[in-house]
Amino acid sequence: MIVVGAVDHVFYGISLLVGGLLLLAIMVPAVGDAFGDLLNAVNGFSGSLKIPFLEFPEVMVGALVFLIVGLFFGWIVLHLAVAIYVAVSGRRMHLRRHHGWVTAGAWVLIISSALGMLLAFSSPAGVLTVFWRLIKLGIGIWALVVLRQPAVREAFKANPAPAGARASVA
Repeated sequence: MIVVGAVDHVFYGISLLVGGLLLLAIMVPAVGDAFGDLLNAVNGFSGSLKIPFLEFPEVMVGALVFLIVGLFFGWIVLHLAVAIYVAVSGRRMHLRRHHGWVTAGAWVLIISSALGMLLAFSSPAGVLTVFWRLIKLGIGIWALVVLRQPAVREAFKANPAPAGARASVA
């Protein structure tokens, strides 16, 4: 589960960078023209990335940009929070501490993967992530099956967290 959280951090970091650049290219005509020129130089793309039907008054463009960027960054922050929770749960599973926290982390991984697969087909880029989400779903189910075994529960009970460790991450 630690690796899943770390890989998700990388994916969401790349998503944040690419998505932010594309939003900037679409919303700001000069940036869209610059990206169009760059693509033209690289592979013969002719045109611009700006969208002509987005010719709104300045006030509406600002509000639209604020809304889209806010939703985008909110979505990424939500996914980063899930990835951090899963990574911390994986670390606690490795240390055999906080069985409830780790079980909740496995459930979070299962639910986020299942919902992600349902939403993945809403865009062409999302379809590419279905395989990663299937892997995450399998890891979450595997972790949950392992955590339900009596021997594993006993291992968690035999290794209590040190005093004051409730507030710590590891």
